[in-house]
Amino acid sequence: MRHTFEVSAGQAASLADLILTTEFDDGIIVLINGNEAVRCNLGAPGMFIYSDQLAFNEDATEGNPTVLNLGRASDLLVEGENTIAVQVVNRDPDSPLFFDGALRIDAGISLINIVSKDFSSANGSSITHTNSGGLISNITTGTLRSGGWLDQSPSVRSGSNWTDFKVGVLSDPGAGENGDGAITYTLSGRGTEDEATLLFPPVDMSAHWIPGAITALNLNETRISFLYQGSPGTVFDFVAESGDGLISASGFPVVAASSDETLGYWRFDDGVASNGAVVLVAKDSSSNGFNAIPTSRGGGTYSNDVPGTIIFDPLANAARSNQFSMDVSASNRRLAVPNKSAFNTSFTIEMFVKINGEPAGYHTFLRRNAGSNSRWQIDFDHGNAGAFGRMRSRLDTPDGDNANFVLGPTGGSSVPAERRIWVDTDSGNGLVSSYNDPSDWSRDGNGLNDRPEWHHVALSLDENTGVVKFYFDYELMQTRALVDNDESGYVHPSSAIEFGKFGGNYGVLIDEIRYTGRPLDQDEFLRVVDNDLGAWATYEIDLANGDVDEQTALINYLNSNNLTAFTPGLRVREESYSEAGRTISLDSFQVDYTQGGASGDLVKNNQIWRYQAGIGEPSGGVFEPAAPVEEMRAEFVDWIELSNNGASGVDLTGWSLSDNETDLRKWSFPPGTTIPAGGYLLVLADDLDTAGISPVYLHANFKLDAGGEYLALVDDSGVLQTEFAGGFPRQLDFYSLGLPPGGGGYAYLSEPSPGAANGGPAYAGVVEKPDFDTPSGFHARSVTLGITTSTPGATIRYTTDGTEPTLKNGIDYVAPLSLSQINSRTGHSIRARAFLDGAIPSKIKSGSFLVGQNSNITKAPAMLFTADTERSFTKPYGVLSIDGGRYVDKKWEAVEKSDYNMALERGRAFERPAFIEFYAANSTRGFREDAGLRMAASNYSRPRMTFNGIENSPWSTSSRDKPSFNLYFRDEYEDSSVTFPIFGEDYPVDTFEQLRPRAGKNDINNPYIKDEVMRRLFIDMGNVGSRGVFNSLYLNGEWKGFYNTCERLREPFFQSHYPGSGQWDIRQAGNPDGGLA
Repeated sequence: MRHTFEVSAGQAASLADLILTTEFDDGIIVLINGNEAVRCNLGAPGMFIYSDQLAFNEDATEGNPTVLNLGRASDLLVEGENTIAVQVVNRDPDSPLFFDGALRIDAGISLINIVSKDFSSANGSSITHTNSGGLISNITTGTLRSGGWLDQSPSVRSGSNWTDFKVGVLSDPGAGENGDGAITYTLSGRGTEDEATLLFPPVDMSAHWIPGAITALNLNETRISFLYQGSPGTVFDFVAESGDGLISASGFPVVAASSDETLGYWRFDDGVASNGAVVLVAKDSSSNGFNAIPTSRGGGTYSNDVPGTIIFDPLANAARSNQFSMDVSASNRRLAVPNKSAFNTSFTIEMFVKINGEPAGYHTFLRRNAGSNSRWQIDFDHGNAGAFGRMRSRLDTPDGDNANFVLGPTGGSSVPAERRIWVDTDSGNGLVSSYNDPSDWSRDGNGLNDRPEWHHVALSLDENTGVVKFYFDYELMQTRALVDNDESGYVHPSSAIEFGKFGGNYGVLIDEIRYTGRPLDQDEFLRVVDNDLGAWATYEIDLANGDVDEQTALINYLNSNNLTAFTPGLRVREESYSEAGRTISLDSFQVDYTQGGASGDLVKNNQIWRYQAGIGEPSGGVFEPAAPVEEMRAEFVDWIELSNNGASGVDLTGWSLSDNETDLRKWSFPPGTTIPAGGYLLVLADDLDTAGISPVYLHANFKLDAGGEYLALVDDSGVLQTEFAGGFPRQLDFYSLGLPPGGGGYAYLSEPSPGAANGGPAYAGVVEKPDFDTPSGFHARSVTLGITTSTPGATIRYTTDGTEPTLKNGIDYVAPLSLSQINSRTGHSIRARAFLDGAIPSKIKSGSFLVGQNSNITKAPAMLFTADTERSFTKPYGVLSIDGGRYVDKKWEAVEKSDYNMALERGRAFERPAFIEFYAANSTRGFREDAGLRMAASNYSRPRMTFNGIENSPWSTSSRDKPSFNLYFRDEYEDSSVTFPIFGEDYPVDTFEQLRPRAGKNDINNPYIKDEVMRRLFIDMGNVGSRGVFNSLYLNGEWKGFYNTCERLREPFFQSHYPGSGQWDIRQAGNPDGGLA
């Protein structure tokens, strides 16, 4: 549904909320001017919704209007004509489909710009401010641009007590978010410090502030915003001063790389650190003031051994300099953060740790411990009797539901060496049975402590769901859910947070301890980087955001002196400078004034909307409006465009089109068909039966082959006018083939324009798909992988995490890749794509390289899945996505309109692409094919699926957590089937259109053979049946467990086993849809 409406300049500039009051049944996606504004009951933002897809949840709001806040009006509206589009989707096709809505601006607030500086005229001039014991100088280099930032800014103000202080202010033409200019301040200092302020150009507010009558509301309506980028660790206080500089207001949020979600962040770079000195305090870098102090046994000492000299904080989008860690090797040296109620929330606690030597027994490094029945901790597990070395976490809850609740590398006492074994034996044999001597520390094996290194560890808890996760080196080790039998909820330990060492005689260093008030994803953890990632942060405040008393004093001073100007600036802090120098750059500086603006109704209820109903919504390409709804499929219709660039019209009576070179008169133009001078004519090649309708377009009696075929235009005399003698080239999604506007031969056009002049970027061809010089699959030893493409001059980019290689995602291939063993159940997932200017990027080459895998795995068949994890497998778009909701009697139900559960859904709309590899026993190559992937389960199981620990490897053997899959081989992916004797040479069929890797829900653990035994007995008794095979399953190089793959009992199965192409009616017990989904 679409509706256009007019917006005034004031409404388009409004800072107020855009409100949609709506009634609908059952799901909607609302777009304003092509941008998604909100969705209800239709999955995650950005998820594609097919024309025949059902809503995720049943939610009829007719008679009970829902109020949806679409966000700031100025972010969505434009002056002039605007369009609101709504996709409405039903859950039950037999129930009414309904939508009505009214759109309004909630309250009128307009933004009036006062100052705007983009620094695009930066010319390299500079001013250097120096202060040596109160002797101050300001030296200009170059010519200041008249009226520019440096020309208008007051000089840096600094106190007389500085021993040595220097500020360089540069009009930097090569800096800025887009590299087109910025203002850069470089600050250095040493010795005695004093106050200093970097002053910006004064701001004249006389057009909006009344002299002598300025109020707090005026300050609230005055907004300052700018982009900034600083050296790691740089922090300033923002200030606003009176025009003469005699009074100022501060207390605004600091200009720094910090995050409001960070409740505590303890570092060891506080300006007084020196190697070997005792740590007396670890200041809280979150600005919450939760400083850590030594316990009664004392703190550690500063060490210049650090995980990295720059730590990147994704939450703050900023990097920080890191010069010191804390050495807690002496027994029981640790710091404690006082118990604070602010910590009693969902959380993630993380830190870097380095162990040099062997912990004996169970030693803790980070904890919040209120007693043996109320604690969480991160510790090392290496008991004296048959224990195994691993980093892990442990929780205990006071109600007794969770005692010694442990998360870590899974496997208990049989945890294999590659699952984060830290401690090695003298022999280096890696056997768990050897871990029974606390003195077995050695340097001749393959344990991680043979080469002491820094590692990152993290523990997260969602107090709403009870889900706890433990991470080691950014890899999720395990996910578990706390037990809550009495439904009392999680009770946080009422105690301090401590970090350091709790006994033992071995070396330990820790660094960068952070406590965040929610569970984080791996990509949000602190990490070491080689250089500042160049992230620009946004600073935006109203002048009323500062200290109230100082704000009042500023207002009184301005009014008493009839002043209407203020000077913004940055007040220097200890973190703002260093002896070597720190920088902060500013870009896109703006001062705006907000005032009451235009509001009102934009779209009222019961207005006329343009709409298209039914499950055959037009694809977005050309379609025949007069065709019956069932013919208006979502698939794109083939079309042929003829153009007449002559000065007079052309009569096509007697002319014809054909895709058969032996029948050039296959389809003829109706008599009287003409193309006007400079005009265009469109013919839909859809073989549509137009009997009984009045078509808008011409319709040929053939369709075009996407792989390319013969096509010709013949005049009324039988003379070929245009011909693709060898066939037109392969057609591609989202491109048309035509003559580019600049001339030349046929090319691919990225902006098809049927019935109008060609335009947009044109591409001469498609880059050839890369190739691997070593086949993917199982390899006993390390692999040197070369990647090539036959397209000269093409650049190859690759990824190792399953994501799609693009020009912005991935790594340039410059030399063969060395792929060594990761561990005996994990390999490398490689995806490569080739790019060339002026050509369409190639298809993606995918493969899993499994080096040195466990022999029990390599001896058996294996199936390997490769795909973008978050698009094909897990949240937000994958087939195993469950977001929000709750379980009632173990069955999932939605709570909010944003909740969705892919496990409940069936059909093509819930299929995702994946690259599938199959290897028979002893790693014999089977097939490699792109295919469609769906989650498979019975009607009973679908609402009960939880997918807990879906990130783990291997997957749980719980029937609610381990998924089954359906695989679909189709031409649109690559081939319509695969051919390989998957089920043995004696099986009557070796070509398959569909396969089902089964989790084994009826027999999911040992012996795991009952279902397959019954299938084979059924066949051995002379029946036609589906045989299965037992195989390992890898997902993006990680072993997920054993599966039982078999044929699906659907139409392709029966057509193969009872040879023929006839249609079959399939009936499945308990499935009202007949099992066709």
